[in-house]
Amino acid sequence: MIDLLQAVFQLSNRDLTARAPVTEDIIGTVASSINQFSDETGRTLAQVQDIAAQVSQTSEAVRVQSVMVEETHVPSEKRFPLCQPA
Repeated sequence: MIDLLQAVFQLSNRDLTARAPVTEDIIGTVASSINQFSDETGRTLAQVQDIAAQVSQTSEAVRVQSVMVEETHVPSEKRFPLCQPA
């Protein structure tokens, strides 16, 4: 039981590498569930980090594209000097 509490304490301190020892009694069943929850949480956080990196890359690509469009934009009076109002 103390090992289980120590693992839970480590997990509460954001240490997703902590593992509770699994035994053949009800405490082992709880420990196994906690370990599985920790594994799933770690996988989910990794996916969130991957998605955040993709969003960052896409955002930067859109920013670069926006700058390029802005730099190549020519006002209509420069494109069509004869069409200016008198």
